[in-house]
Amino acid sequence: MNYLLPQKLLHKQLQPLIDNDIRSIFIEGNINSGKKYAIHAYMSEQENSSVINFSSEINFDEREYYPFFCGIENVNKLDINKLIVHSIDDISQNENAKMKFPLYFVKKILSKNHKSGVFNEKEIEILAKLENILKKSSSNIFICSDIQNWDTTSLSFLLVLLDGRSQQFECLTNSKFIITYSSSDSLEKKEKIKEIQKKCERKYRMTKLDLTDFQTLADNMTYNFKIEKELGELIGAVTNDNISYIKMIISELVDQPNYISGTIPSLEEILQKRLLEFGASGKQIKEVLEYASIIGYSFSAIELEKVTQLNRDEFISIIEQANNLKLIAEKNDEYYNFALQVIRKMFEMQAKNKGIKYYTDLAAIIKEIRPAEYLRRAWYLKEINSIEADDLFVLGLLKQIREFKLINPDKRKEIEPLISIEHARYLDLMENAYNFYYEEEYEKAKSVLRQTRFMNSKKLQAEVTILLSHCLSKTLHVADRTYAIEIFEAYNDISSVDNEKDIFERILFRKLTSYTHAGKKEDGLKIEATLNGMLREREQYDEQAKHNLNNLRRISNALHDSNHSLYFMQEAVNYFKPELPNEVPVHLVDYYKSLCNYSGTLIMCGEFEKSFEFAKKAKKLEIEFKEVDFPRQQIVMNNYLLSGYLSNLLSIEECIDSYHRIIDTMNVIAERLFFTSNLSIFYALDNRFEEAKILLESEADVQQLKVDLEGLYNYRIVANTGVYDFLLGDKKAGIEKLESLRNYLSKVDDPLMNEKNEQLIEKMKTFHESLTGEEWLHVIQPKKTFNKTERDYYYLGYAFTTLYNWDL
Repeated sequence: MNYLLPQKLLHKQLQPLIDNDIRSIFIEGNINSGKKYAIHAYMSEQENSSVINFSSEINFDEREYYPFFCGIENVNKLDINKLIVHSIDDISQNENAKMKFPLYFVKKILSKNHKSGVFNEKEIEILAKLENILKKSSSNIFICSDIQNWDTTSLSFLLVLLDGRSQQFECLTNSKFIITYSSSDSLEKKEKIKEIQKKCERKYRMTKLDLTDFQTLADNMTYNFKIEKELGELIGAVTNDNISYIKMIISELVDQPNYISGTIPSLEEILQKRLLEFGASGKQIKEVLEYASIIGYSFSAIELEKVTQLNRDEFISIIEQANNLKLIAEKNDEYYNFALQVIRKMFEMQAKNKGIKYYTDLAAIIKEIRPAEYLRRAWYLKEINSIEADDLFVLGLLKQIREFKLINPDKRKEIEPLISIEHARYLDLMENAYNFYYEEEYEKAKSVLRQTRFMNSKKLQAEVTILLSHCLSKTLHVADRTYAIEIFEAYNDISSVDNEKDIFERILFRKLTSYTHAGKKEDGLKIEATLNGMLREREQYDEQAKHNLNNLRRISNALHDSNHSLYFMQEAVNYFKPELPNEVPVHLVDYYKSLCNYSGTLIMCGEFEKSFEFAKKAKKLEIEFKEVDFPRQQIVMNNYLLSGYLSNLLSIEECIDSYHRIIDTMNVIAERLFFTSNLSIFYALDNRFEEAKILLESEADVQQLKVDLEGLYNYRIVANTGVYDFLLGDKKAGIEKLESLRNYLSKVDDPLMNEKNEQLIEKMKTFHESLTGEEWLHVIQPKKTFNKTERDYYYLGYAFTTLYNWDL
């Protein structure tokens, strides 16, 4: 296939970037004028550069960072020859490295480097992935295609990358940018793109196509068709260099030679003629594409099928006919583009003339099948001045806080003038409350949340309740933990939140966790079943539902026995892990959380060596993606230390030192008691029984643990201090403490815990000689009899605690 002249000239403009004379070039040209093809073909010929294509052929205005995540996810799937993807280096297995490893990991917990605050968490994750992919490449080229389709968050991020503040990341010190742009209807996007253009060292505008290029296109289409000068001028006048449109006209002229009489058909004439030929089907195609035009230049076939209420066969037939008519073009299994932007404009004008129906229908169907896409719905409803749009705008910005820990400033600037004063005030308060929550200032967060009572919206008050529940669950105060359950009494069905599925599902997740904390397992199982049913209904077309379904599996250990949980945990790990061993995980943080929980469950199943391997995988992520602030790293470290010690891979001294470092960085929250309990056990294993007892009792005093709603915290204190009393020589006190646990254990649906307690009591009664801390560890079941079952863990002489991350 022959290049067009503008494409050949573009290649010359790219050469200085290849030669390292410039770092960035901004290429502007009309839609479908051949920019992308020319760039990709040229870059595939380059020998010494790694190329990643950050592209958004599909217009996802409300899907933040889509071009970057899409580029990273498909780094091995580009049709370019030179791509470099490196595997994560294995952790050294030599003894010295193995013994130093835990201390290094704990130091990682203490350092949270966010590169001077330039980037938010999601941006740091993107850059960390790029560093991993490109760490051995000497030259990186990022092709940023069709930035008119990018969301504003991605445009802002690209601007920062070009600005130079990001050069602290090695992958960007030797990186170059090729940026392509056609046109945008969005004023906000135009302003941001103009800033990006200014930052680029070279600006280039594609030259116009001429008669020679039109003939080349006809020849490439294998038509024996001569384009005369007069006809070429007419084609150039009406097509605006749009190659798809030019091909359409050439094809039409070949089929209808009588058109050649000084005029050529307009695009509208061509489309009307083709639709009329289809009769009744043509009317259906027209209605379907009018809906599609409201969605945007790109649209989801699933959403269209639902909103038009056609049966599956009818809908597929219409889409196939529209495709054959060259009205649309398939981009992937679900998404289509209009073949031309002007075609979309034609259908959109007709749709807008028909009033509010299209907008309300689309908002309703998105609420049904992709309920977390609040901003899309907000914009549809704003078009018809619906007051519900204010709530949805705020919900969309709150979602950003949950995902990125901040609101994108550009998005806020765009939305705040559109919402009421009350909604703006509510948003500020919720932002402050979330900031306090992330800083572990839970009392301050609760105080701010109390100031939101003026907001009458059911949806927005539910958001307050969810965050308040998170705060209440962070203490061991019985009143707080009880209230964390009671505040959900008003939310027994989805109508309590105006039928918002995403909000109701997040409430159910919080209920599940709260019921688990309160020991209400049966209630938790009912919630799990409800969530499972709701999420499965949408998992085929809602990525968020599929994601949450696997998060539900990830936290299943809260409700099921260890062996049952192990299956669910493995399913979650398989979903979140990379497709290939050497690839970067798409859902990096969720993969990390699933490894954390899987390692904890493996410990409880007696698979200590395997648990250590999976905890080590999580720690490797911390090293390879060192800029990512992985959540609750101390939980992974806990499971790493326990499995490492129980596998004879870590020493008592290392574990003691590591636990001290973890605890010293934590505020007084409920979770800290578990770490302290484990530290006290390692004191006991080191025969420091008095220190072990004092440490654990002191922590109970600090936590003000007089009544324990769950019983789990008090169980650790009583069980372990009872053992310490016995090892200190006070057999009577030890036996009394373990006997006092019988009432609690009788209510726990765990026969192994009951068996263990009774066997420990019997051992205390019959043993008369002194035992070391490590001898007591295997007093019930000698280590040589271990066979990788639950008993290997449950029958250990102390009440260890494996930990899990239940956050979504």
